[in-house]
Amino acid sequence: MPKIQVYNREIPHNSCLVFETIVHRFSSTWHVHRDFEIVYIESGWGHIQYGSGVKAYKAGDLILLGPWIPHEFLEDSLNHHSVSLIFNRDFLVSGFFDSEITKELRDLLDRAIEGMIFHGQDNDYFPFLVRLIKTESGLMQAIHILTLLIQLSVNNRFSIISEHYDYHS
Repeated sequence: MPKIQVYNREIPHNSCLVFETIVHRFSSTWHVHRDFEIVYIESGWGHIQYGSGVKAYKAGDLILLGPWIPHEFLEDSLNHHSVSLIFNRDFLVSGFFDSEITKELRDLLDRAIEGMIFHGQDNDYFPFLVRLIKTESGLMQAIHILTLLIQLSVNNRFSIISEHYDYHS
């Protein structure tokens, strides 16, 4: 098994980190981080290895990954453009996802431990919401992230990347 790199990005309290990657050919190292990650693939295609699973991704897909699961992206195309969003469970306010009113969102984040690919051909709102998240800041950015998470929580058109990964070992 390859050595795992731990990414320890500093995310301001009650905030998130949003960044764009535009490269000729993209690949990442086998790594983990303590936060959730959403990656929207604007262009390109390849495979993600996540835990014990490997799945293909393509332009228009949105990938939701849980914390502490080793993963890497292996790009097959020569034209990669993605927007990544790194956030922790308390990015809005501590305990927000623990209330009964946010049960669907909590279930989504709990399910993210398996890795989820929401397929772009079924989700026209991804590019719109990602563009808003990328360009806004503060409260408006938080509202758009919450809107995206709500949309994902009611969407049943996704693939699981790694159902049987034992993240306790």
